Amino acid sequence: MSEDFDDAYSMEEPEPEPPQPRIPLIPWILVLLVVGLILNRNQIFPAAEPEEIAAPARNEPLLAESLAAKLYWGMQIASRVPASDVIKQLETPLQNQGPRGTIALAIVEASTVGSPAALKRLDAVGKTAEEAGLKPTFDIVQDWVKRRANDPLAPIGEQARKTLADQLGWFATIPGNAPPSPEDAELWIREPFSYFGRLARFAMGIGMASLVVMGLILSGIVVFVALWVRGSKGPLGRGLSSPGELAISAPPILMETFAVWIVSYMVLSFGVSYWLVPATGMHGLMGGILVQILSLGAIAWPLARGVSSRELLGLIGLSRQDLSLREVPAGILGNLAFWPVMLVLLCFTAGLIQSFPNTPTPEHPLPMQLAKGTRFDWFLGVFAAVVMAPLVEEIFFRGFLYRHLRESSRGSGTRPSFWISTLISSVLFASIHPQGILGLPALGGLATLFCVLRETRNSLIAPMTAHAMVNGTTLLLLSLIDLS
Repeated sequence: MSEDFDDAYSMEEPEPEPPQPRIPLIPWILVLLVVGLILNRNQIFPAAEPEEIAAPARNEPLLAESLAAKLYWGMQIASRVPASDVIKQLETPLQNQGPRGTIALAIVEASTVGSPAALKRLDAVGKTAEEAGLKPTFDIVQDWVKRRANDPLAPIGEQARKTLADQLGWFATIPGNAPPSPEDAELWIREPFSYFGRLARFAMGIGMASLVVMGLILSGIVVFVALWVRGSKGPLGRGLSSPGELAISAPPILMETFAVWIVSYMVLSFGVSYWLVPATGMHGLMGGILVQILSLGAIAWPLARGVSSRELLGLIGLSRQDLSLREVPAGILGNLAFWPVMLVLLCFTAGLIQSFPNTPTPEHPLPMQLAKGTRFDWFLGVFAAVVMAPLVEEIFFRGFLYRHLRESSRGSGTRPSFWISTLISSVLFASIHPQGILGLPALGGLATLFCVLRETRNSLIAPMTAHAMVNGTTLLLLSLIDLS
């Protein structure tokens, strides 16, 4: 027989193919249920929300308009442009909000142009306001506008202001605070703590924040091009290493751990927010930090399942080798390079907001909490957003979840596995945040950045650094803008 024949009919049994990692169905079902509960928490637990939390939601449609009003009004006062320009800028966005927006516009009009124009606008919306259940609000505003024609500083009662605040938000602070005439507003600027002094500072803060953002975008373009050129010459890091013997046993345990974390996080959040401490102010921030710290206990699950601490740290990107300080600059550069992309995503989000006006605007409750908080509140907010959030979320999303997805899909090839893992983990990451469905593009884009850093650097330090920079930059911009 020929040697070829002998080889073809060899009696030696071929080596069996290594078994493929199994998909842990129960943990995945639990995760998807929790995400569904988070996305629909307002419908599922409507009675659990304290009244002081539910009230801002009713004011939500006028939040963006109130910020615009403060900006345009502050610019008008500081630059001495005609007061009618404020009305022109606000007329369309406020009237698009229906009778509530028109009543708010009348308040601004009475304080800038004069009472006759405001009364004419109120007369045109009186019937629709009554049909919309805004009769008390309409009556209060109409009475104040009439009195203001004779007394430019006509006061408004505390109870009346509370009624307005429930429907109009920030616009309820205007009656009784407007200057006697537009010309007198110049004098109010000289008092930095006066009502109109704060408006002028708000406009200047917006300008400073815009300069910071422009600087970040320009530097980001430079860094993005530099990294693109550098990446064309070779890898930007050592890449995600193979777990070796743990390749088969690790993926189910990693997913189990992520499921344990997200379930425990939801239960702890519900318990702390609704039963232990109020969900607003300093106590709410302390409760959130407590939940973040306690949820780290989910790391005990893989240890109980037989994974050694050394193996676990290596899997999730926190081994001794991964903790190099060289990963910090990688996270900083990655964050800067993402700013041009973030600009595109934010423009896309703005388009979605215009296309779906009845969908809640993507917002996070932390900025408004800090706007009305003390310095200690700011310290807690910075600690929660810049330290705890990057630590906890990167450990479980890019450490456990992303690693599970990468190992489970490794057989499809490196690039398909990366994109599959990035897409799934990024959608889940964006879904659990309170910004809502319109916040998915921006949050999903950020999560993609963190996955890229995790993939290329094989370390959680780089995505943690980028995550901390994103949250820290957001708080920096908020500190330049007075939202109160």
